[in-house]
Amino acid sequence: MLPARPRTDRLLSIGLPLAIAACAALPPSGYPAHVDYAFEARFTVDDSGALLLPASRRDLVVRSLEVTPRPRAERFSARGRSMTFLPGTVVRARGDLRAYRRDDGSMPSLAELLPGAALLR
Repeated sequence: MLPARPRTDRLLSIGLPLAIAACAALPPSGYPAHVDYAFEARFTVDDSGALLLPASRRDLVVRSLEVTPRPRAERFSARGRSMTFLPGTVVRARGDLRAYRRDDGSMPSLAELLPGAALLR
């Protein structure tokens, strides 16, 4: 004897109300307010040899970050992600950031998040 096939109408009667209830529990699309940035930038490392790039924190999520050439060293601090290069090195960075609204209600610009960068995209 073949096993019984599930009844589609019974599955729909259970699954559809659950799906509708789940959608009703989602926050509004603007919560919390944020802006997404995909970027490509160029930096010239100063005489200190340090390049400060953003790191994830309460109001910023760094989804991806690639730099070329590879840094000689890397450190994380409250200020961000510090990478060490030879002074004068031209560094290309690509990445994806999500910045959340500041306490004063303003949104940070990409230029503010990447100070000293020549934004290529």
